[in-house]
Amino acid sequence: MYRYRNVILAFLLSFGFYFSLGIQQVFSEETGPPLSIEPIYPENQETNTKGYFRLNVEPNQKQTIKVRITNNLDDDQRVTINKANGFTNPVGGMLYRETVDSPDSVLLDDAIKLVSYMTVDSEVIIKGKETVEVPVDITVPNIDSGTILGAIRFVTEGETDNESVEGEGGSANFVLKSETVHSIAIQLDLPNSITPDFSLGEAGFTLKGPSAYIEMKNDAQMIQEDISGEYRLEDSNGNELFQGEIPSFKMAPKTQIQYPFQWNYQTLEDGDYKLFVTADVNGNEVVAEEIFSIGNDEVEEYVERNQPVIPQGKTDNSNTNWLWMIVGAIILAGFMFWLGRRKK
Repeated sequence: MYRYRNVILAFLLSFGFYFSLGIQQVFSEETGPPLSIEPIYPENQETNTKGYFRLNVEPNQKQTIKVRITNNLDDDQRVTINKANGFTNPVGGMLYRETVDSPDSVLLDDAIKLVSYMTVDSEVIIKGKETVEVPVDITVPNIDSGTILGAIRFVTEGETDNESVEGEGGSANFVLKSETVHSIAIQLDLPNSITPDFSLGEAGFTLKGPSAYIEMKNDAQMIQEDISGEYRLEDSNGNELFQGEIPSFKMAPKTQIQYPFQWNYQTLEDGDYKLFVTADVNGNEVVAEEIFSIGNDEVEEYVERNQPVIPQGKTDNSNTNWLWMIVGAIILAGFMFWLGRRKK
């Protein structure tokens, strides 16, 4: 009997040690950033601006700026470098990409794209614990008014995870690659100011959210500051469904967005709706009253997307696995104890 007790005790102790070791590994992982990236400010940097380049420039000026990158890891890192234009995030603020393939955020046809006026290496390999300076060559376009906006993006790949999902048709394997992106904005301010040109456009509906939206356009080659306001949505009978406020935000030069308003009403039905928007743009009031329709197809698609999903096949739940292992250990211990008593 004592021999069986010793076997059970050894099993439980080893099980408990393995369990505690797993927890320790989870919480001891390194959380520091792999790279430290900072701009090296030139003489024509705007004095009170930190964290990105804001340069006072002249037409046709040629200039080289530098970005300092430090590899905080012991291993070498490959850093991919991308040039980016300045877009407006659909919910407000700046968005830096070379292109955005979505009507939610677009550059207008006559926008000055800074990507075409920058030259930089496409990648750099940084040795462990090494610091390098990456040069970026800029040629200012031949204009003397407004602001041009863009960025340099530094991309590093993280660890690769192999995942497997099982369903009715079998299992499917796929690879997840994580990446870290650091963006350094570049703002070129030309000598002369420019006249603001902000407007509200058509309203509509999108299943993303779902949301109603209004088109907002900044048609000037300048950053439009201090956009805020309020909105109200009514049905075809004039009943108010929901309303709210637009927090203050900025728009990048020569950009247009579809600004979304979350559908905060208990039902979604096909029909006609009217969206009222009053925007305050640097103290100037801009008003829009726009009618849009929601079709029956959109309602049906929304219902299908939001039906509860019943998982098929096997799911991987670590907490459940640990629970079953503990239950199995208890059952095994009880069986061994009973077997020992029986033989005695």
